[in-house]
This record gives sequence, C-alpha cells and structure tokens, in this order.
Amino acid sequence: MGIGHPGLLGTELNMGYIQGFAKRKLSPRIYGGLGLEYDTRDNLVYPTKGFFITNQTNFISDAFGSTLESLGADLHPVEQSDYFFAKNITRATFYASLDGTWRSVLATRYGMRVGLGDVPVSMWENANNWIRGYREGSFTGKQLHFLDLEWRKYFTNRMGFALFGTAGFVGNSLDDTFSADGFVPAAGAGLRIRVLRSKPVAFRFDYALGRDGEQSVYFGLTEYF
Repeated sequence: MGIGHPGLLGTELNMGYIQGFAKRKLSPRIYGGLGLEYDTRDNLVYPTKGFFITNQTNFISDAFGSTLESLGADLHPVEQSDYFFAKNITRATFYASLDGTWRSVLATRYGMRVGLGDVPVSMWENANNWIRGYREGSFTGKQLHFLDLEWRKYFTNRMGFALFGTAGFVGNSLDDTFSADGFVPAAGAGLRIRVLRSKPVAFRFDYALGRDGEQSVYFGLTEYF
C-alpha cells in the first residue's frame, strides 16, 4: 500500500508472510514494514541535480505471531521460541551539476543499514553489497554505514570517466562498527560510454580497490547510484 506524488514525498506500508528453511531451522514469520521516500531528481537514469532520500523499516515480531522452530533429525519441529528482528535502511543521495550540464556531475550518497534484535547471521550486512571493492562475505555485521563521493565527467558527447571514493563502517555494535577493524574504505575509477546521444544511458565499467588489497570490477548500463 502506498501514498505519494512523483518527485515529492511518498510513504509505503507493507505486511506479508514468509517461511524460510536454512541450517535445520524452519522460520514461519509474519513481517511488516514502513517506508518513506523523497525524490527531486531531474532524471531517474542519469540525474544531474536533486535529492533522493529513502527510509525503510522492516520488522518481524512475536507480537505478530512470528516464531522460530528448531528441527529434529526427522525434520519435525521439536521446540519453539519467540522471535524479534528489525532492520532500518536509510539512503540519502544528492546530485549536483558542476558546469550546468550533464557533462560534469558530483554525486554523494550516505547509507545506513542497522539490524536490531536477534539478527540471523544469514541476514547480516555484507560490505560488498553497498561498497565497491569487496568480495562476498569479507566484511559483515549487524550494521553498516557508508558515505560515497563520485565525480562523473564526460570529455566528448559519448566518452567519459568517473572517480569515486567510499568511507564505510561495518560491525555488530557501535564500538565495533566505528573502529579501525570496522573501517572499510574503497576508491576507484571507471569508464563511461554513452550508448545513445538522445538519451542519458551509458555503459559503465568500474574498477575499485578496497581494504587489505581486495579489488573488484563492475559492469552496468546505469550508474552505481
């Protein structure tokens, strides 16, 4: 269910039911969520100005009948316990043209993903999902914070490049997250090839270098954020 107006402010409320199975755990869950969105971007594919802010809160609670059931050798439930899990996801992105056109754009993004309660390990945050330069599972935790800065510059109508950097923090508590061990920085550069002159669609190739020598490459037809 949603209420909103394109380019202004929107809200979303959702409810549902899921049943998962992993590592001898059967988990029937009733979940709910509330989302807010504010969008003033001039283009959804290649924005050159404006804000895009979203906040999503999802929760699974015993108050809604959510449970965890441990399974025995015969895969039948042998015990049951109350269960609570919540996750808050916030992203705030700002775009600004440095020359008044699409040829030079500065993009910044802050993101926060925080889990509360008995967060299953399978639902911990992976740094690689939000920070370029890392492989799956290398840095994980119940919470993740990151700040992106990217400059996109075209030197012809078709060819351009991007320079970017990220300061990220991941861990299970505030002390763990905002510590030397929880710091996950990244930096890199990319090539941009505009596919159509009449539409802002570009092929993207990025190379990113992370902590401890980790590195990754990325391909796409849209910008990373």
